[in-house]
Amino acid sequence: MQKLTHKEFVEKYKSGSLTVLIDDMKAGDFVLSQYASKYNKPAHQFWTWTGLILTFIVPLGLLAVHWVLSLLCAGIGYAIIKSARKSAQEFVLENMLEDEIFWAYVLIYDGAIIKDKNGQVVNLKENLISQVKEDLEVTRESEKLKINSKKEKFMDKGKHAKILQAFAEHIKKYPVPIMIRDSKLLPYPKEEMLTAGLLAYQAETNPVLRKGISVGIISLAFYQDNIGDQPNSDMSVSNEEMAKLIQETEKQVGPKILEKIEKERKLIKASLDEIDNKKKAA
Repeated sequence: MQKLTHKEFVEKYKSGSLTVLIDDMKAGDFVLSQYASKYNKPAHQFWTWTGLILTFIVPLGLLAVHWVLSLLCAGIGYAIIKSARKSAQEFVLENMLEDEIFWAYVLIYDGAIIKDKNGQVVNLKENLISQVKEDLEVTRESEKLKINSKKEKFMDKGKHAKILQAFAEHIKKYPVPIMIRDSKLLPYPKEEMLTAGLLAYQAETNPVLRKGISVGIISLAFYQDNIGDQPNSDMSVSNEEMAKLIQETEKQVGPKILEKIEKERKLIKASLDEIDNKKKAA
């Protein structure tokens, strides 16, 4: 079991003895967590929300004007999302250096990897969990705060959490949500991913995260059986190349698959609307 106090971590990082790699897929969640600095949250929420709107919502309206404008808008939005993720990584590292509670929280949740000069991973998770289990008291802003140290708080939250994490990694690999792909590419059966996504959408209260979850859930409609291998693409390709790729894929799969996709998309949207309506009525 490796041990390293927060003070030692800060000193070694500043001296160049340690490097820290922040998980870009989790950084945003840490920035918005209760343990993070409140000063970074508004900026992250604003740019993430802006990126999501420009990537997934505005392009739908621009399709009626011209598909080039739609793809251009989506490209700009995607660039903003990437920039927001990078900023979130910087916010997380900054908070880790300043706050011992946040530092422990990120490491226990596997949000960062620490390496020494030789490139060897410094694994502090086991030791930190042990400390938390003993109700370790730490100081923050001159006041003593006690961490709730029950192990289950920091452990795996179940299969749905694993599915959502796998889906997040999948989206990172296949970022274009309207590309038609074979369902065999999904890390879990589509039905299980849809269930996990809807439960997460229902439980989440942050509007930015809810929007991201809804986009991911709706993209499941574009995964169909027996599509076969299709070329992958990301937002770095030109608008013309992406449009051509989408058109060729749609032509290849045929009208029946396109009708099925649209039907599933509407059903998923209806499920999301139902959840929203119940929340409003509650």
